Amino acid sequence: MNPKKQEMIMRELEWGINSETNSLFLAGDVANETLHSMVVHLDTLLRINPEKDINLNINSFGGDTYAMFGIVDKMRHITETNKVKVNTICVGTCMSAAAVILAAGTGIRKAHKHSSIMVHDGQIGIQEKVADFQRASEHFKELTERGNKLMAECTKKDFDYWNSLSKFDSYFTAEEALEVGIIDEIIGV
Repeated sequence: MNPKKQEMIMRELEWGINSETNSLFLAGDVANETLHSMVVHLDTLLRINPEKDINLNINSFGGDTYAMFGIVDKMRHITETNKVKVNTICVGTCMSAAAVILAAGTGIRKAHKHSSIMVHDGQIGIQEKVADFQRASEHFKELTERGNKLMAECTKKDFDYWNSLSKFDSYFTAEEALEVGIIDEIIGV
C-alpha cells in the first residue's frame, strides 16, 4: 500500500472518520465532547468531499439533550447550506438522544436488522434547592416537548403520539422503527 495512503488511513482511524465512504461514528455517550467531535468530523468530511453525502453511524445509549440538539442543528445546517445530506445509520443501539439524532438525519435513515431503538422523555438529575429544582424541571419539560416536536416533524407520527410514548422507555425493533418513521429502511433484511 502507498505509504501516504496508509498514513491517511491511520489518521482517519484516529479521527473516527473514513473519507472513502464519507462516514463517521457516534459511539458512546452523547455529551459536550461528542458534540465537539461531531462538528469537527462533519466539517472535515465536508472539506474532503464537499458534494458527497455523509454517513453517520450511531451506536449509543444516548446522553445530553443539549448536545443532541447541537448535533441535529449541525446536520440540518450542513444540508441547508451545502446541499449535502447526512444519512444516519443505527449500528446496534440508538437510545434516548441517539434515537432522536437517528430520526433527525437529513438523508436516508437506516437501521441494521437487529438494531434496538428506544425513546423516552428527558431525564433530570439535580441536587439543588427546591426553587432551583422547580425551574430546572420546567426547563426540562420544555426541552422534552421540543424533542417530541422534533420526533413528530421527522417521523410519520404526531406530537401527541411521541408525547404519550415518551413518558416511559419505549423500545422498537428495526421493523417497528420503520413502521413509525424513525428510519426509512432496514439494512440486512
